[in-house]
Amino acid sequence: MTKKRKKGEDPAPKPAVPVTPMLDMAFQLLSFFILTFHPDAQFEVEMDLALPAPQSSKADKAENVDPTQVPDKVPDDELTDVPTITAVAANDAANRGQISSLAIERLGSAKPIANLEELAKVLKEEFKAEDFKGAIKVRGDSRLKWSAILEVMDACHKAGFTRVGFASPLDSAGN
Repeated sequence: MTKKRKKGEDPAPKPAVPVTPMLDMAFQLLSFFILTFHPDAQFEVEMDLALPAPQSSKADKAENVDPTQVPDKVPDDELTDVPTITAVAANDAANRGQISSLAIERLGSAKPIANLEELAKVLKEEFKAEDFKGAIKVRGDSRLKWSAILEVMDACHKAGFTRVGFASPLDSAGN
């Protein structure tokens, strides 16, 4: 039988939890991980993108930007007939944001592609990078995850394309 305490007696002793040694250990672990962390170079990537020329004119103030203005001429180094890879996103719950279909378009004709491995193979065999000065464009669906776009860009780099640019994205309806 347990003995009940009476009203005037001292309360039952509470277990003592040593907080100071736990904090010391937490700081030691934190300093260990900070001092031994070395970012791995294989995860750091550099992307070569086809960006506008540095000598292109720009507005001096945000108010002076006219979104309806059309450029006077196409710059000489911009290639307008380069192949464009179109990636459409899956819209089902399990694969949302992943690639559902791929196609390579050039001069109005599109060639469907089954997967990323086939994309790299077709680019190497039929669309040689040297024929297009290493330039290619990628057009993604607006629902596509960024990681899927990077996988397409990796396939382009494997095929020898060094200047990967972006075409205007497909709208959310996939058109």
